[in-house]
Amino acid sequence: IFSRIPAIEKIVSADKAFFAESDSVEDWERKIKYILEHENEARERALKMRTYALTFNWGDRAGSIREFIEKRHNG
Repeated sequence: IFSRIPAIEKIVSADKAFFAESDSVEDWERKIKYILEHENEARERALKMRTYALTFNWGDRAGSIREFIEKRHNG
């Protein structure tokens, strides 16, 4: 479960994780109950997230940010 904030939603899609409103205990509770009641779906999303996480690389992310800045600065 991730907090529903734009920065996270830009890199993690809903097919890989569950999102809960960051300031809502009730929403977190609903998501936890849903996950416990839907184990197969939760397991499938967890596997997708793990696979994605293994390919996600902060060095690559930093490189893309640097490239973006250089393009904006140079042209």
